[in-house]
Amino acid sequence: MFEPPKDDYYVAASNGSCEGPVSKIILKDHCPTSVSDEEGHVYKVVSLAGFCWTENLRTTIYPGTSNLISFANPYTCSVCPSNLEEIFGLIYTWYAAVGAEIGDAPTLPVQGICPGGYHIPSQDEWNVLDNYTAEQLNSTQFWLSPPGAGNDNFKFTALPAGWFNDVLSRFEGIYGFTGWWASNSTGVSVSANYYSIQYYCDKPLLQTMQKHNGLSVRCIMDK
Repeated sequence: MFEPPKDDYYVAASNGSCEGPVSKIILKDHCPTSVSDEEGHVYKVVSLAGFCWTENLRTTIYPGTSNLISFANPYTCSVCPSNLEEIFGLIYTWYAAVGAEIGDAPTLPVQGICPGGYHIPSQDEWNVLDNYTAEQLNSTQFWLSPPGAGNDNFKFTALPAGWFNDVLSRFEGIYGFTGWWASNSTGVSVSANYYSIQYYCDKPLLQTMQKHNGLSVRCIMDK
């Protein structure tokens, strides 16, 4: 008697007496609605382009440990509301996000600061969003006008969280820019890839930035 492996599913056509060829099918699990980090922060999870995406992280410790993340800061400015962290999440350097030291080149996939079962998207994984417009991905509030708020068609809710300029030691771009680190980098490079949306661009962009600067972090569920 044929017994398929427990992780696979098989179907066969039958007329009641004779069974036809056996075919393997793969059932894709639905994304969970949320995931929590070590500190109890609960992140919404949405399905888009074949991946399960978290919203922006705001954890301050590495998963499975009590070790503080070296750079995990809220956007600060003289006129910023006090609850920006709750709305936009925290800003992280690339080194902090992937848990690497200067000169390290992490092996993909990189869990970094992501909850267990999730990892920081690689450049290729971010590229799956190239077919979407900024308007489709952006949140329905907070963005500068023009062009103003997005439609958030897929509940990705890209928020204009800004970034940290390490050279000038200040936060910039609030309400007009968002960027998320990609995990790709060579150990000798001072820069890493990141995916961004800027208020004056109608498409997301894959760019590079020095690793000591700060950006938002999103995670995707492991396959």
